[in-house]
Amino acid sequence: MVFKRFLTWALCAPVLLTACQREELPVAGPEPAPAAVTGQQSADPLGLIETQGLLQRISTLASDEFGGRAPMSEGERLTLNYLEEQFRGMGLEPMF
Repeated sequence: MVFKRFLTWALCAPVLLTACQREELPVAGPEPAPAAVTGQQSADPLGLIETQGLLQRISTLASDEFGGRAPMSEGERLTLNYLEEQFRGMGLEPMF
């Protein structure tokens, strides 16, 4: 009796395990990111940064006039207005 059970399981197990094998599907790699569209391409993007202008902007934002730029404060309003003015001066426009 024990031998019959063993024989039944021994014959059924490979069939059941084969039926459980899943089909291999081809895996597609990630799509490449689209190239950034810019008006000006440079071999050396760091060469486009004006050091003096950057330091002046940092000094302005770090000044006491902006009052720490805490949320919902006068300093935040001044900071946002300053950044908007600077961005418009660079030719940038709001997205919305």
